Amino acid sequence: MSQTVSWPITMYSAVNSRGPLLVPGYKVSSPLALFFTVFIIIGAFFINNLFVGVVINAFQDEIDHMGKDFMLSNE
Repeated sequence: MSQTVSWPITMYSAVNSRGPLLVPGYKVSSPLALFFTVFIIIGAFFINNLFVGVVINAFQDEIDHMGKDFMLSNE
């Protein structure tokens, strides 16, 4: 779910569930829907920042290892 792929389907299945061996019921609002929404917002933000941080850190390591002008051509 933290990858935000088809998370609304999972949220609606969890919100509308009533228990084992029971038919799902339709609920308009539920505290569980708020949990899913907050989890997606915080989870996606955290994962995105973590990815960007790793990329920037790797780039800084390469600059330190190869020198400041390693991406410049002779031209």
